Amino acid sequence: MRRAFALLVTFMLVNFAWIYFRAADLATANRMVAKIFSVDYSRLFIPAPDQFVYSLAAITMLLAVELFQERRSLTAWLDARPLPLRWALYVSVLVIILLMGIFNGSQFIYAQF
Repeated sequence: MRRAFALLVTFMLVNFAWIYFRAADLATANRMVAKIFSVDYSRLFIPAPDQFVYSLAAITMLLAVELFQERRSLTAWLDARPLPLRWALYVSVLVIILLMGIFNGSQFIYAQF
């Protein structure tokens, strides 16, 4: 337990050090740290509500698949199904992935490094 606590403290200290290392100046770093401990969640950044809903749907689907695989093998279950049903499931998953995709050209967030 003591070792886990020491690991957690070290992790937190290193992360705070990165704030000061990457900030443009000391005032900006201090403002970032102050914002971390502020309680004002009224301006929580959610880029678009539909992206949030898609993310929740994707997480729910992944959890459902994971819970299903806890009880039985997904590949064995799919192999037991008729070929047309399997292909319908494959195509459905592909269509869902394509519909939920974000295809706008945004800048890579680590481009400044």
